[in-house]
Order: sequence, then C-alpha cells, then structure tokens
Amino acid sequence: MLKGPTGCGKSRFVEHMAWKLQKPLITVACNEDMTASDLVGRFLLDINGTRWQDGPLTTAARIGAICYLDEIVEARQDTTVVIKYGGNAMTDEALKSGFARYVVLMKLVGINPVVVHGGGPQIGKVLEAMKIESNFVQGMRVTDSATMDVVEMVLGGKVNKGIVAQINQQGGKAVGICGKDGKLFEAEKYNASDTSLPDLGFVGKVTKVNSNIIRVLDEHGF
Repeated sequence: MLKGPTGCGKSRFVEHMAWKLQKPLITVACNEDMTASDLVGRFLLDINGTRWQDGPLTTAARIGAICYLDEIVEARQDTTVVIKYGGNAMTDEALKSGFARYVVLMKLVGINPVVVHGGGPQIGKVLEAMKIESNFVQGMRVTDSATMDVVEMVLGGKVNKGIVAQINQQGGKAVGICGKDGKLFEAEKYNASDTSLPDLGFVGKVTKVNSNIIRVLDEHGF
C-alpha cells in the first residue's frame, strides 16, 4: 500500500516499478460506486448466452501484471463486502490460494470482506464414507438428524477452518464462525409458512441476521 498526499508521485512510482520489473501495469481509477464485481469480474449476456468477463484484478492475476488501485482507500474505506465462496474455487489449490490473497488485499485497502461459504461436495464425500444415504426432493437435499450432524461437522469444522487457515497463511487475520455463534442467523423451517412446499427436514429459511458479532470482529481488525 502506498500512502501520501495527492501529487506526491505515487502513480509515477508504480509506473517506474512496473517498468523496472518488466511487468504489465493495469491502473484502475477507483470511485465510491465501485463494487467487488468491478474488480474481480462478472457474468455478461450476449447473443451466444452467458459469458464471464474478467475484471482488472483477475486479468492481472492471469497475465502476471501489476494491478494498481488508485485512490482505493479513499473510495471504499469501511465498506463491507459479502463474498459467496464455493464451487471449483474451493477444491483447486491454486484457486484457493488466489482467493485468500484477494481477501487479504481487500482488507489491506480498507474494504471489510465477509466470506460466506458452501461445501456441498465435501459434505457428500463424508456422507458417502459414513454410508449415510442422501435423499433429494425436487433437486433439494433432505437433511435428517444424522445428515445434519455431518453438515455441521464438515461446514463448521473442516471447511470453515480450512478457509481461515488459507487466509491467515496469506497474512490476514481471519476468524471462522457459524450461524449458531452469537445467534448470527435466525431461521424458520423451510415449509413453515407454506405447507405445500416439500418437507426437507432440518432445512430452513433465514429470517434474521444479527450482525453485531461481525461488527465487533471488524472493529478489532479481523
């Protein structure tokens, strides 16, 4: 991170550094309306369907460039960004490390990242190893008591702590919590308000998010 008053030569320094290192330089003029998708990328629609468009951070990572986020702290200071983390990015080691680095970078420049993660494939593997049969209704998993124990063990234990370890290894200060901690999430049974919906067992819909615990962690630099 480069700090200094406007006009002191921060941009010129980065340009010289890129020239000296023989690295491409991607400069982004940041503003208060910028979102995480503007930096990482997003899916776009065209005549052929849906396609992924890299943002400047992703482009820089792909080609080995330096990405300079000009005025990022002034533009996005104290902004909280919720990141949904799942899919192949949770199984490929290179993608896992890259994701952790991005999270640490966001914190360094003044953005407060909150990671919400999945773990369906990991749950499926443990259920199979324990010979617990998975049942699905209309494409949705039915979660009985035995399955719920595995879900909590895998998501709250192995997956969550693995993500925390990845971020901390990259220089961050991550803490892993689950929906039970501090009553972070309150929920109702999936078909509680509409009995025409299928009964999925221990599956619910979030009715309230108590974000105080997130704010406390943020205030202490996590």
